[in-house]
This record gives sequence, structure tokens and C-alpha cells, in this order.
Amino acid sequence: VGGTFVPMGPSSVFAAAATVFFSYLGYDMVSSLAEETRNPQRDLPLGIMSTLAIAAAVYVVVTLVVTGMVPYTILVGVSAPVSVAFEGVGYHWASYVVSAGSLFGLTTATFTCLLGQPRIFYRMATDGLLFPLFADLSQQGVPVVGTLLTGVVTATIALLTTLEDLANAISGGTLLAFCVVDAGVVFLRLSTPTEKAPPAYPTDQSVSPPLRSNSRHLLLHLLFFSTCSFLAGLSFQLHYPHALTFLLLSLSLASVVGIHLLFPSVDANVPSTFRCPLVPYVPCAGVCINLFMMAGLDTSAWARLGVWSAVGLLIYVLYGQHHSSMNSPRGLLGDESEGLLHRQSTLYGSKN
Repeated sequence: VGGTFVPMGPSSVFAAAATVFFSYLGYDMVSSLAEETRNPQRDLPLGIMSTLAIAAAVYVVVTLVVTGMVPYTILVGVSAPVSVAFEGVGYHWASYVVSAGSLFGLTTATFTCLLGQPRIFYRMATDGLLFPLFADLSQQGVPVVGTLLTGVVTATIALLTTLEDLANAISGGTLLAFCVVDAGVVFLRLSTPTEKAPPAYPTDQSVSPPLRSNSRHLLLHLLFFSTCSFLAGLSFQLHYPHALTFLLLSLSLASVVGIHLLFPSVDANVPSTFRCPLVPYVPCAGVCINLFMMAGLDTSAWARLGVWSAVGLLIYVLYGQHHSSMNSPRGLLGDESEGLLHRQSTLYGSKN
């Protein structure tokens, strides 16, 4: 382990993975295009998983090739390591090709975020979690306010922020979001409705999800599992005794088994289309891995994550929770929301 393959120790692998995790940002944005897809139940999972697998394979192959071309010490602290690797073996022309390809890749990634984020704002606004102006659509069905805001904020951050700081901040936010999604799958699948009500994945936008009788106990179990997983990652990153890391991971595994035994799956909560297999083990594994990598983020990344999380929480506490569609069967926008949804489905349906 301390030889040539992992010269800086296993903890460096997780620290690097947490930093470059932003490379996978954008695949989750595809899910925001569900309303513009012909068959989202089939096409979205297939598109996300297939492109994710192809991209991950390409990342690994490129990394193996580059580290085989030149010593890794030459690439430390370099902003364009692939170009430097080609120059190091005498292929100067290839470095220009790589630089041009990187420029196109960054541009498409930016456009992906500009395409997906306004639609996330739109869906949150129709659910009452954001201000109604984000739900306004143009005659062509474009969320204008969300698009303009996303473009201005993206351009400002790109102008004022270095790539290293931006990568750490984005990776931390993405890992946290994936943790919340994984935990949400467990909660929605295993929590028990207090009364006969529609399933946890209703197709009718006017129906509110039912209250859940075992939500408090399930949340406590998830919180205990998440805490043990994060502390295990922190122990591993700080090179504490392996016995402590093993103990914390054992407690995490025991808590997952406890969730499985104490909270059986509720048939009414299982979606009829694409579903996560082996709940709670698969989503809990996702939470554990994400928290393990988050433990490798530096202090500045945690500071930025804390600030932006506090801003989002403040918006939710002061506005979102009071206007959420869960408080009313018709939601915040009422007839206006139904009209917007109908107009959007009509626009995109006519295009398809």
C-alpha cells in the first residue's frame, strides 16, 4: 500500500475521489428533463446509468494511461495534467487537441447545468418550496426567471472563483445531495402511512403525500447510521487506529440490518416503474460511501458547504415549509399551478 501504486496511502484515494466527484455533476440533471421525455420511466434510468457507466470507464482508462506515460510527481499541482503528460513524452501537438477537447467538455457541462437547474427551480416553485416567479413559463415553455438567474450566478462564480475551490465546493454539495436522496429512498420506501392514502409516488400532482406513523423512529435510525458512517470516514482520513474505524463501520452495518428488520417494506410505497433494488442496503451503501468521501474534504470546502446549506435551510424555514404543497391538496399555486403544468405538458407533448 505504501509502495508505488498508492504512494500516499489509502486515505489519499478517498480524498481525491471527494475532490474530483464534481466530474459526475450533470448526470443527475438529466432527471430534471422527465417532463420533456417521451417515455421517462424507461428512458431516464437507461440514459443516466448507461452514460454514467461509459463516462466512468473513460475516466479510469484516461487516468491509467496518463499515470503510465509520466511519473505522477510531474502532474502534482498542474492545472492541465493530460496536456502536460503528452508534452512530457514529446507529443506537443496532442496537448493542443486535449486542451481544445477540454474546452468543449467544460462548455457542454456548463450548458447541462444551465438546462437542468432552471427546471429544478420550476418544480420546486410548483411544489411551493420556492417563490412563484420561478414557475413562470414563456410561450415556448421555458422557465425564464430560473434560466436568467442560473446564467448570471454561473457566470459570476466562474469569473471570481478558482477551479480548485470550485471543485471542492461542488463536490461537497453534490455528495451531500446524493446522501439526502439515498436516505430519502429509504424513508419513502419503509415509512408507514397513518391511514389509507395514495402511495408515496403519486402521479396526480394535486394529491398530498400521507403522514407517516413511524417516521420519527426511522429518521433516528437513519441519523445514527449516517453519524457512524461519517465518523468512520473521519477516523480513516485522520489515520486513527483501524480498530476504531472497524468498530464504527460495524455499528453502521448493524444499524442497516436493524432498519431492515424493524421497518419492513410497505407495498404501497413501492413505485410501479423504476425502483431501487435491495432497500435499505443499496441506498444505505450510497450514504456510507458519500459520507466517507465527504470526510476527506478540506476545511474551506466544509465552510462553503455550511454557508450554502444554511442559505437553503433559511429559505425553507422562512418560506418553503409554510407554502409547501404538502400543506394543501391543491398546493401553493392552486389553479395557476395546474394551468402551468397543463400548458407545459401540452407544449412538450406537441413537440414529441
